[in-house]
Amino acid sequence: MLKGQIKEKSIPFAFVDYDQPNPANLKKWGEYIDVRGEKKLIRELIQQGRHNILVEGDKGVGKTLLVEDICREDNIALFEFSCGAGMNKGDLIGRPQIDNDGSYFEMGIIPKMFELANHWKEIVVYGDELNVLSHDEQLWFNRPLDKRRSIYVNGKLFKLDDGVKFTFIATINPITYAGVNTLTESLRSRFIGRVLPYPNNSELEKIIDWTGVHDEIKKCMLTLCQQIHSLRVKGEVEYVFSPRDIDQFCDIYRTQVGEAPNKWKLEDVIDNVILIKFSDPSEREQVRIRVNETFGVNI
Repeated sequence: MLKGQIKEKSIPFAFVDYDQPNPANLKKWGEYIDVRGEKKLIRELIQQGRHNILVEGDKGVGKTLLVEDICREDNIALFEFSCGAGMNKGDLIGRPQIDNDGSYFEMGIIPKMFELANHWKEIVVYGDELNVLSHDEQLWFNRPLDKRRSIYVNGKLFKLDDGVKFTFIATINPITYAGVNTLTESLRSRFIGRVLPYPNNSELEKIIDWTGVHDEIKKCMLTLCQQIHSLRVKGEVEYVFSPRDIDQFCDIYRTQVGEAPNKWKLEDVIDNVILIKFSDPSEREQVRIRVNETFGVNI
């Protein structure tokens, strides 16, 4: 060793749970209705096993369900993680830890995804809301997501073995969402993908289970959703009423208005399912006015 050089010492890695991405663990919690062909497209890209795919869309449009549906149906290992504003280098790369048995290195998300990929031979890595990460933290994904497909951590090079199928899928919310960063140009350049626009009324009719909801109520709900989305686009409200929220409305309407012995009024459902979503008083008032006009109620 030359004078002045420092020999890097590595410490033992912590146990890796190789069963974590087992597709047998994926339970069916919904069914993604493919109204624009996006499921077919993403399935074909996953089958090729070499792409980074970016899926952009409002919350609740089914981004997670889309990916989980494909992996469950095609029996493909799925390693999922959610990004948070407080996520840092230690979460992504790893960090030394100490317990009663001594020191060990807790593997971060990035080296772990390569370790799991080499074990399963075919994997989808799913990073939810990637653009919540700061720009500095996003940079850690540049090398793993280009043709080098590797990262050096704790004295070890983690990389894909030959022949391993590896698909990285990231979801992002629109940049108009509060607390959301852009993706850096260098990171975005590593992706191909699809923008999932807010569903129109004919699409919402297909993807929502409207069983037990009266036709007139369904028409009012569809109209209100488009009105709220228009307010969101103009920046007048922060919350967009998503397919997930509509599904909640239908479920509560069926059980509380249509079938439950202790019946609610329609106004109760609207108040508890729709207006509760808007925390800002001025935004709630805007939505309340449109609810009254659209449903013909007085809340």
